[in-house]
Amino acid sequence: MDHFAERGPALLFYVNTPSLVVGKNQNPWREAATDWLRERGVPIGRRISGGGTVYHDEGNLNFTLIVPRTSYRKLEIFEKTLAALRALGLPVALMADNNSIALSGKKISGTAFCFRGQAAMHHGTILVHSQLELLRRALVPAISDVETRAIASNRTSVANVYESAPHLTVEAVAGSLAQHLAGARAWEVAVEPDDDLFRTLAARHREWDWVFGHTPVFTWRLDAHGDIQRITVERGVIVRAEPETAQARRWIGSRFDVASGGPFFCPGV
Repeated sequence: MDHFAERGPALLFYVNTPSLVVGKNQNPWREAATDWLRERGVPIGRRISGGGTVYHDEGNLNFTLIVPRTSYRKLEIFEKTLAALRALGLPVALMADNNSIALSGKKISGTAFCFRGQAAMHHGTILVHSQLELLRRALVPAISDVETRAIASNRTSVANVYESAPHLTVEAVAGSLAQHLAGARAWEVAVEPDDDLFRTLAARHREWDWVFGHTPVFTWRLDAHGDIQRITVERGVIVRAEPETAQARRWIGSRFDVASGGPFFCPGV
């Protein structure tokens, strides 16, 4: 998107190993089982687009369409996406939020958007044969009773395309999307870029300051943990603990996180 004039437009497909991705303006601790994911080596990422939290694995197809901002039409792209899925025999429909696609009343696709410079990005997921039990477990919030302006995910029942069409594969779904969104019947499988620009961008998006530190300010009300009743977190760091006891003062300036050994732990910044 930053180099759209030289590199766009583009239609990208990709599949990730197990991972958890939150929207740009979300709180990962409120959205997901952060400690459970860490114990299993499942990384957490943060998108540059808005929207809710999604679980990725090899059965989840991701597609990204990047087009000129002046010609972007959200409804038109959704119509093409629906046509691509219907061409595979799937009776899909747009959900009430106008950002998700349902099959037999259950969500199979979520979409998010980003606008930057000359470019508009419309990207989403298609649950083809994802491990839904792990998806549901990954999306159990690590904390509750949070005061924040962070965007919350719209939780709803989900399903795999596989449940209605066992013969469909990730490749088949990608092929139909490619044909309807870009008129392409074939595409090249690309390897991860290996240039300085990409490495710098990738490194920045893997940093703690982006994944966790970008979390909007929030206050967490603890049910019970010693004398501490509330803590306030800004940029992922504890800035206030109430009441202000000696224990509370030791936490100030430490990174916030949740661990299985207790309600939370605060390793030094």
